[in-house]
Amino acid sequence: TTILASLSALESPDGNSTSNVSRLLGISTRGLVTASSFLHAGVIVSGTVNKKVVFMAKGPLLSNYGVSGVLADPYLEVYNSSGSLIYSNDSWGAADSSISISQDIGKTGITSPSSSLEAGLTVSLSPGAYTAILKGTSSSSGSALVEAYELYGEELDSKLLGISTRGSVTTTSFLYAGIAVTGTNSKKVAFMGKGPLLSNYGVAGVLSDPYIEIYNSTGTLIYSNDSHTSATGTGAELISAYSSSEGITLPSSSLEAAIVVDLSPGNYSAILKGANGTSGIGLIEAYEVSSN
Repeated sequence: TTILASLSALESPDGNSTSNVSRLLGISTRGLVTASSFLHAGVIVSGTVNKKVVFMAKGPLLSNYGVSGVLADPYLEVYNSSGSLIYSNDSWGAADSSISISQDIGKTGITSPSSSLEAGLTVSLSPGAYTAILKGTSSSSGSALVEAYELYGEELDSKLLGISTRGSVTTTSFLYAGIAVTGTNSKKVAFMGKGPLLSNYGVAGVLSDPYIEIYNSTGTLIYSNDSHTSATGTGAELISAYSSSEGITLPSSSLEAAIVVDLSPGNYSAILKGANGTSGIGLIEAYEVSSN
């Protein structure tokens, strides 16, 4: 399957940054939104100062890329680690007038909204964990895309350390997560596909056997895994990767998938599927491991 890189992978920065340090720039997630099943995008801000982050929720734009049944009117909410709603937006054109979201979009290289109904927020986040939830207004349904980007080159003492997304996986509808590695050096990244673990947090109908695939920007499959016990980077390397990264929970089941890999700067897409035709709610994560 060819990956829709323009949808699930992130665009490159505009080259105006003064830093060549390799890092994760952000995440984008595409999936199905229904009245009872939303898209969740999580980010971890690491460092000592606030980090400015752009969140976008897109639906109408996807029809330009041949996606059918798009979410006509996305609605975006951002929660802190205690579960408190701290920001929300229904239309990026109606965002807080004190925030120049159009200017910030230009700094990231994000595809601008194609409809005033698409949602967007530029927010300043203190170090910690946050979750953006993409819903449909009036309980509407359809395919949608949620994105979270750090403003490249700003607040260099803080960064996006970890990124994750949660959603529904079926035999015909997968969970797509795009990440961008920026800078000049390779970056060691740990990917995790989780399902059974989610039941520990009260999530019903979890994906019993996650399977993950990693594609580069040309749509070529470069890594895949069905069980972290047979993953690239098992044993000491996998344990080290997770113990050295903030906010990561190790697999709770041998059926959960994991890959630890060195990625050169560029765009990558991860797809979360159910092995052997399984369906359910799954979680895919990507975390920076080293500081190279």
